[in-house]
Amino acid sequence: MAPDAVAATMRALGPDWPGEALAAGPITEGAAPAYAKSGVHALVSSAPYHALPAEIDVVFEPG
Repeated sequence: MAPDAVAATMRALGPDWPGEALAAGPITEGAAPAYAKSGVHALVSSAPYHALPAEIDVVFEPG
């Protein structure tokens, strides 16, 4: 569902709906704010699994 459809669904459920709603799927960094504003309780994204490989360096330094 698009973010506006998710927001409409959340409005239809109303504030007293006792469930938890999650938005899931390939939610991109650009779309995440719209989903976050839709009223869902959490985002679950598979977008990192579809991203291009990245080189990540980790450096440990004494405390």
